[in-house]
Amino acid sequence: MGLIKNIKNRLERRRVRRDMMGDIMDRLSVDASGRVVITERPGSPEQERAALSVSTLFRCVQLISNAIASIPVHHQRRADGVWRDADTTLERLLTVEPNYYISAYDFWRAAVRGMLLDGVSYIVPRRDDHGNITYLQLYLNVNVTVDEVAHRYTVTDKAGRTETLYENQIMVLRYLSTDGCHTTGPIQYMEPALRLACEADDETRARIKDGGAPRLILSAQTSAVGIGGPVETQLREVARAIDTEMRNRGRIISTPAGTQATQIGATSADLQLQSVREFSVRDICRFYGVPPQYVGSDSASNYKSAEMASVDFMTTTLDPILRGIESELNRKLFRAGVSERVKFDRSARAAADLTTRARYLASMQAVGAYTVNDIRAREDLPPVPGGDVPLVSANLRNIGEIVNPDKTNNQQNDTEN
Repeated sequence: MGLIKNIKNRLERRRVRRDMMGDIMDRLSVDASGRVVITERPGSPEQERAALSVSTLFRCVQLISNAIASIPVHHQRRADGVWRDADTTLERLLTVEPNYYISAYDFWRAAVRGMLLDGVSYIVPRRDDHGNITYLQLYLNVNVTVDEVAHRYTVTDKAGRTETLYENQIMVLRYLSTDGCHTTGPIQYMEPALRLACEADDETRARIKDGGAPRLILSAQTSAVGIGGPVETQLREVARAIDTEMRNRGRIISTPAGTQATQIGATSADLQLQSVREFSVRDICRFYGVPPQYVGSDSASNYKSAEMASVDFMTTTLDPILRGIESELNRKLFRAGVSERVKFDRSARAAADLTTRARYLASMQAVGAYTVNDIRAREDLPPVPGGDVPLVSANLRNIGEIVNPDKTNNQQNDTEN
């Protein structure tokens, strides 16, 4: 048995590699100059609609895209060793209005949604004659041909318009990539899990639609006399009558004497539909790294587990996506050596209940990290006079004052003199 299993596993691995190579070969082409290029094909709208019909995947995509879109993103400049928000056109494009037809929230939500479904989103910063960025254009569901030799992207939009952009002119936001350069749509990896979820949903709907009625085979005792058309005709008539009664929600049915009804097919309990559907929820959540309780799973949870799930969701799911977006924006928007950056404000996502938040702010003030006005600014309150002076807790003392107070006092006096 072990040998047969190893042979099957080896054949399956070969099949997977053959399919992957076939997909890569299908995307290879040669341009007019003889270069080999690769076409990045996004998922079709039909595929996206079919995938989003699975409630768990829909909820996972909404959770991640809405969470990232709600995190403020800022254009910052470094001055005196401190990063501060810059009041620039780019700051407004990132936080308010990337272009004239969409808000910043919808812009980032759509960009992340494209990453989660197609595996990639494209952002093109449009500049004026002086090189200043005037607006950000988002490309979704477009065909992109990548020329790795010339470092060029040929984008074909939905209207059939073609545009060639160099590496520094287009920002590529990838969610999943096998080599860091080419994109793989996550849905194709999720196909077995999505197929199982759809089949479980279809079977559940079918059984609810017919009231959970079983399928039956009607048979009669056979004998040498009577075998032939009349008996078969009578059985068909009895079968139709039973089927009609069951469809009319009949709970008790009767069969003529000498006939027997045998159930075929598995019952809902045999199929364990509830267990299969619960497994599908957890399986899809694994692909996106979303805690199952976030999508309405029946898993037991309490306040502490919910808090830890929120922390885990931020650190293991959202933060890698945010880091990838920041890296691509900073790489394409700013020159090397320039003290400027784009950064998502993760503290907005880490906001806890009021008691925990007050305790955190008080601790940061006690060590001199935050001033009074820093705290007031975080709470959208105006500054107060004298609130920019860092304060430290008076309960902290030099350890030397406790071990050798005379020597410490002499050192302080010498310093003052």
